[in-house]
Amino acid sequence: MIVLFTDLDGTLLDHHTYRPGPALPELRRLQAAGVLVVPATAKTPAELAWLADEFGLPGPYIAENGAAVVGAGVDRVLGLPYDEVRARLRDAAGAAGAEVAGFGDATVEDVMSWTGLDRPAAVRARQRRWSETFRLLSGDECALAAALAERGLTMARGARFRTALGRHDKGDAARLLLAVLGPDAVSWAVGDAANDFALLAAVRHPMLVRAHDGTWADLDLPDLLRLDGIGPAGWAQAARHILPP
Repeated sequence: MIVLFTDLDGTLLDHHTYRPGPALPELRRLQAAGVLVVPATAKTPAELAWLADEFGLPGPYIAENGAAVVGAGVDRVLGLPYDEVRARLRDAAGAAGAEVAGFGDATVEDVMSWTGLDRPAAVRARQRRWSETFRLLSGDECALAAALAERGLTMARGARFRTALGRHDKGDAARLLLAVLGPDAVSWAVGDAANDFALLAAVRHPMLVRAHDGTWADLDLPDLLRLDGIGPAGWAQAARHILPP
């Protein structure tokens, strides 16, 4: 079995349009050949369920930055309950003298404005279960990260937002799923940002596409394959490395 773990926003999906563009035909080709494509993302289970219908990604999925592996008969939770994460984030922000605005503090209209998502997509993005995505409005990021760590949380930084979550990451979830699949699974992963490092480090064949600004994330990882394409164009190149046409 070949398994491809993939980040979504900025990787399989375009940073601006949230569409796969040139990656979609390659996704279909891999799936037709039996490659298991596993999204590994900060997105919620509600968002991933929608993607299953929209782009034909039946699961399993790694949701909320490794907080859980869900779908296709695999349901394993690594994260803390959402209300607990929010309470610890508020406490950490107060201790660090920071001001944060989480999705749970925002209206649907706020999330639409922050992300460019339409209303149904913004509703799905707010249905968080084990992590809180937030904006840092003021204060020192390092101080906030330290305060979160004192409270048993970590902070992941994506292309647009930061996320407070338990002591888990995409790599932990990927290793869990690979253990379920067994030792014969050949693992690949593709991402675009620093928060994909743990995922890329968990597989045999890590790949990195260019970010939306044309740069590669500064990742020090042995055998990392840097692809020339930006976002979905780079993803299409990754697919051709896994399974040449």
